Amino acid sequence: MLSKSALKNAATVHDEVRQLRTVGAHPNVVQLHDFFEDPSGAYYIVMEYCKGGDLFTRIVNQGSYSEATASHLLRQLASAIQHMHRNKIAHRDLKPENLLLMAKDPDSPLKVVDFGLSKFVNSPQGMMSTVIGTWAYCAPEVFSRRPYTEKVDNWALGVLMFIMLAGYHPFDVYGDTPEPVLIDNICKGKYDFQQPEWRTISKEAKETIVQLLQNDPNKRMSLEAFLANDWVQGKTASTCLLASSQKRLQMHISAKK
Repeated sequence: MLSKSALKNAATVHDEVRQLRTVGAHPNVVQLHDFFEDPSGAYYIVMEYCKGGDLFTRIVNQGSYSEATASHLLRQLASAIQHMHRNKIAHRDLKPENLLLMAKDPDSPLKVVDFGLSKFVNSPQGMMSTVIGTWAYCAPEVFSRRPYTEKVDNWALGVLMFIMLAGYHPFDVYGDTPEPVLIDNICKGKYDFQQPEWRTISKEAKETIVQLLQNDPNKRMSLEAFLANDWVQGKTASTCLLASSQKRLQMHISAKK
């Protein structure tokens, strides 16, 4: 895939390329093939082509979907995030559009893409302060205008897990919440499992979401604990089809177009 980044400043482009070179060896992170600048000053980032489409569209189109399917995909995503964090990189913009499938076949690996907002966390405290990212997937501490850490990615993982299982956003149930209210809901941790879709979803899955969506980042579930979780490993994830959630996810996708 060829991406022309003429609108970005040189430092931003070089940072993104350096991050891709650092983490691209992981099977669930998009790989950088080449990077160069043409005589006009435009930058080109050449990455592997992910022709399988984005994650949520794949879920809707594949015809059958279960907790077991979700746990398999989330395990790949968490492994990629863990790899980034171990290499001192916070992604800061994890969202459905940045999660692609390598190919159209059912077993295609998930790939995390778009490191345009990512940042090296090099200080001993690993703190950042810029209010950045896609609001719907931002952690509460991002809006506080106080320093935050790479644990914002763990929060985004929780939001994505919630949507994958229920088909709607935890802080924007019907897809029409005004942005100020959405941000307020996030900052207050205002969500629940009262919608009908949750009736058939396991207790283990709900408990895992609760541990990820902790407003206090120090209490938020670590990636190590997430990957060791029985549900995430597929041991307790149900194989019952989530037909209602799949239909609702289709509505969620359509509303965002």
